[in-house]
Amino acid sequence: MSGKKTGSIKKIIRPAYFISSGKTIDSQLRSFQIKRVHQAVVLNPAGKPIGLITLEDILEELVGSIKDEHDLD
Repeated sequence: MSGKKTGSIKKIIRPAYFISSGKTIDSQLRSFQIKRVHQAVVLNPAGKPIGLITLEDILEELVGSIKDEHDLD
């Protein structure tokens, strides 16, 4: 495949952003805005990962379904 990029992902990787499962939707939306991130790993009270939340997940919870170029019709 022509134009294929090679190299290490270490150049583009960012630290994961972790949040508590008890955080409210509105406070998490504000945190995403302040930190300028679009996703976070959700931790249970024991500190174990239980899921991933995205900015799109929060927006859809607030305003309803959002269609984008990746959604199937």
